[in-house]
Amino acid sequence: MREVIVSFKRAEVANYILDTHDFDVRLVYDADGKQKEVMKRITKEDRDIIAVAENVVVNIRKSEKNRPGFVTADNPLAGFVNVKITKEDEVTENIARFLTKVMNQAKMNTLSSTVPRYQIREQLCKMAMNL
Repeated sequence: MREVIVSFKRAEVANYILDTHDFDVRLVYDADGKQKEVMKRITKEDRDIIAVAENVVVNIRKSEKNRPGFVTADNPLAGFVNVKITKEDEVTENIARFLTKVMNQAKMNTLSSTVPRYQIREQLCKMAMNL
């Protein structure tokens, strides 16, 4: 049996698409001492931000669980992977808070006619949060 401990480090906006108001979020996390990242596209149709954040955490858990394991004839449990996410509830809440903040900032900037379009993209791509 193998145990994988996942700890989230950072969330940041990787890309913002001005025409559709979609943005890509990069989540950086550690698993087994290796730093990894996952990208998630958030669209304006994604109304339930908490569900999106929980979905991201569940997908990371599945991807870590499906990594190839070591199965031997002697021990059938050797291929089992136990994935533990440190502070899972707090991380989900922080991701949801970050996504809400980015969506509100995008909405405020697009409603303002004084901010040029290229500055909107630059401002949003600089947004990041330590988890």
